[in-house]
Amino acid sequence: MSVRRRKYRDPETGAETMRWVVDVDFQRPDGSRERVRKTSPVQTFRGAEQYERQVREEILTGRTLASPAPENSTSGEEKKEVPTFAAFARIFMATYAKANNKISEQTSKQSILDHRLVPRFGNRKLDSFSLLDLDTMKADMLEHEYQPKTINNTLATFSKILHYANDLEIIPKVPPFKFLKIKEEKFDFLDFDEFERLVAAAKPEPELEAIVLLGGGAGLRMGEMLALSRDCIDYRSGNLSVWENDWHGVVGSPKGGDRRSIPMTERIKAALQKIRHLRGDLIFCGEGGEAWTRHTIQLGLTRVCVRAGLRRIGAHVLRHTFCSHLAMKGAAPKAIQELAGHKSMAVTMRYMHLTQTALRETIKLLESHGQPAASGVQG
Repeated sequence: MSVRRRKYRDPETGAETMRWVVDVDFQRPDGSRERVRKTSPVQTFRGAEQYERQVREEILTGRTLASPAPENSTSGEEKKEVPTFAAFARIFMATYAKANNKISEQTSKQSILDHRLVPRFGNRKLDSFSLLDLDTMKADMLEHEYQPKTINNTLATFSKILHYANDLEIIPKVPPFKFLKIKEEKFDFLDFDEFERLVAAAKPEPELEAIVLLGGGAGLRMGEMLALSRDCIDYRSGNLSVWENDWHGVVGSPKGGDRRSIPMTERIKAALQKIRHLRGDLIFCGEGGEAWTRHTIQLGLTRVCVRAGLRRIGAHVLRHTFCSHLAMKGAAPKAIQELAGHKSMAVTMRYMHLTQTALRETIKLLESHGQPAASGVQG
C-alpha cells in the first residue's frame, strides 16, 4: 500500500507523532523506476490518497517534484511542500465539500472550479495568491459581463478553499477577499387575482392543483414537493411536515438544513385528499410509482399558465407569491421566516416593502376627527 502512517520524532523535544505519508514506487514504460516518499499536505487518510494520485500523475507527466526530506531526518523541522491550487482543490472537494455541503452545493463548487478557478489558477502554489490576483480576476470577469452574484459565488468558493488550507496549516495566511455589492434583486410573484386564476385553471388536473396550492399556499420549494411523502401529511392535526428535498433525484435535507411544519389551509387539505393513491409513498409519482421530475412540474405549470392566460412562471414564483401575500396581509416577519424556512431574516425582509399598502390603511385610522370613545371612567 502506498499510503500509510509513519512515526516521526521531533528533533528538539524527542516527542513522537504519527503522520500520513505516500510511498510511491513507480515503473516507467521504458523500465526505469522512480521512488518518491513524501508527507501528505493534508493529514487525513482521504487527503493522503488524493495526494498519492497527484504524485503519480506528476511522475507520469514528467513534472518536476521537490526532493522529499528523509523520513528520519534530525536536521531541523521538516519543510512542508505547498500543493498547487488544482491539487488541493481536488482534496477540498473530496474532504471538506463532501462532509459539509449538500450535493447541490458540491455541484456548484465543482462547476466554479472546472470553468473559472482551475483554468486560471490551477498550476499556482496555494501560498502564492495576493489581493492583486483577486482584484484582477474580478476586473476580468466584470469586463466579460459576468453578473456580480456570479463573481461573488466564484470568490466565495476561492475563499473557502484558501481558508481551509490555512486551517490545515498548509499556508500561513489568506489574502483579504472583498466581495462586490449587489443590488437587491427583484422577484416575480402573482397578485391575489392572478393566483386565484391559476388555481382555477389547474382544477382539471388535480395533481397540478395541489402543486399550485402547495407552492402559493404553503411556500414549498419544487424539490420539497417532489420529496413529499404520505408520512408528511397529518390530516388529523392539519399539519404538513417538510422533511426532505429532492435535487435532481438526490434526496437530502431541505435547504437551510432544518425541517419545518406548516399548518394546511382547508383547500390544501382537500386538494391533497383528492390525489391520495396507493402507487407508492411519494405524493407526486407516475402510474408505476416512479417519482416526478422537475421537468414534469415545469411542463405542467406552463400548461396551466397558458390555460389561465397568465405569463409563464416557474415553481419558485409560487413560493415568492406565498411570502408576498403573507407580507401584504400583515403577517409578522418572524412567522414568515419560520413558515418559509428562510435561514436568514434578511431573505424574509425582502418581502416587507409589500406591507406599505397595509400600513397606509392602518395610518388612515388616525385621520378620524371625532372624539375618542368614552372610557366609562367618571372624573
